[in-house]
Amino acid sequence: MPRPAHEKHRPDPTIVTPEVLRAWQLPEPEGGKNARGSVLVIGGSTETLGAVLLAAEAAMRAGAGKLQVATVGSMAGFAAQTLPEALVRALPETDGGAIAAAAADTVRELAEAADAVLIGPGMADKEETQAFG
Repeated sequence: MPRPAHEKHRPDPTIVTPEVLRAWQLPEPEGGKNARGSVLVIGGSTETLGAVLLAAEAAMRAGAGKLQVATVGSMAGFAAQTLPEALVRALPETDGGAIAAAAADTVRELAEAADAVLIGPGMADKEETQAFG
């Protein structure tokens, strides 16, 4: 079984200060989206889609080259219209409108291909969410 994404590479935490920001290199102007990295944002529910949309928009503003959003199936179409630059994945959902535990394998596969993964904004069902651990 593949190791969870969080076990593959865990960099030391960095406090982002003005000095740290000045030291970071800007992306190459000629570099394409592949050079800027891929981000996967997993979250949302039928009641809290805004959380995952805001997180995804923040990833793009921070410079992500490619963006994938994985959210509940019933909201995936709306997410795709709101974020046309993102590849939106529809995940199985519970009767209560949360991401179902059945989505865990799909999420793991998506995470394997991403450079950075954010999981959690707007996830609503504690028991179902624990399946992602």
